[in-house]
Amino acid sequence: ARQKLVRVGHCLQARARRRRGPEGAAVVLRLRLGRSPVPFGLERRHYAPARNELANRPAAFLRVFPGTYSDAGALVWLNWPLGLGGASLEFEAALTKGLRGPTHEDRPDAFRKDDNDEPQLTSRLGLTLFEVEPTPGLSVSVPARLTFGASYLLGHHDEDARHRIQFFGLDVELRIAGWRLRAEFVRSEIERPVPTRRSQHGIGVYVLSAYHWFPEVFLIEELFLAARYGRADPDEGVRASEDVETCHLGAGWSPYRGLLLKTGFQIGFGSRQTERIGFLELGYSF
Repeated sequence: ARQKLVRVGHCLQARARRRRGPEGAAVVLRLRLGRSPVPFGLERRHYAPARNELANRPAAFLRVFPGTYSDAGALVWLNWPLGLGGASLEFEAALTKGLRGPTHEDRPDAFRKDDNDEPQLTSRLGLTLFEVEPTPGLSVSVPARLTFGASYLLGHHDEDARHRIQFFGLDVELRIAGWRLRAEFVRSEIERPVPTRRSQHGIGVYVLSAYHWFPEVFLIEELFLAARYGRADPDEGVRASEDVETCHLGAGWSPYRGLLLKTGFQIGFGSRQTERIGFLELGYSF
C-alpha cells in the first residue's frame, strides 16, 4: 500500500493506493478535509464551462438542488475495481456544516449556513458496469463506458434541528466513442416550521445527449452538437412561476486546445410564460 498527504486548494487530502488481483487493479481511497463540492449527483462534474456542452446548466440543478453547492467538512472517496470488463464501484460520503432551507438559488452559498451544529450527511454510490479503452493494434476499437449512481443528502436546517431537509438523486451516464448520454433525477423534501407545517416536495430531471468529433485538422481541434431536455418543479404543492420545462440545442467549436466557442438556443415553458433565449459563449481554459 502507498499513502500520500497533499494540499489541494483549501483542502488537505490524504491518498492511499493498494494493488490487488492478478491484473494489479488499484483500489484508491482518498480523504479530504476542508471545503469541497458536496458529493451529490453527476452534474457537479460537468457544470464548468470547459466541461459543459451547453452555455447554461439544467433547471433541476438551478431550482431544485443547488448544483454549485460546496461546504466545509470531511469527504471520503473510494474506487474499488471489480475486475470484470473494467467494472468498478465508486463511493463518496461527506460530513459537512449543512444547508439552510428552503430557499433555492444558483449560488454556492444558496442556503447560507446551517442554524444548528448538527452535521449534514451527503453520499453517492456509483457502479460502472463496463469501461472499454481503445486497444492499439486492433482495426476496430471503440471506447465505451456505462455508469449508474444514486445520491442522498440528509440534514436539519432549523435552530432546534427538528425540521429535516432531504435530497434523493439517481443518475446514469453512457459513453460510446464520441457519443455521450447523461440523465439525472432529483427529488427534495424540506420540512417547514410553523405555522404552515407543510413539507415542500420538489422534483427535477434532465436528459442530455451530445456527440463530439475530433477531426484533428487545422483550426478544428473539436466539434460537438448537444441537446438537453429538462424539467424542474421546486414545490409540487404550489403552482408557481418557478415551475419550468426546457429544451436546449447547442453546438461547440474548439480551434485548438483550451479555446472553446459555444452557441445555443433554449426555449422554456413556465406556468405563466414562454421564454426564448439565445446563447453565445467564448472561453479559454488553462
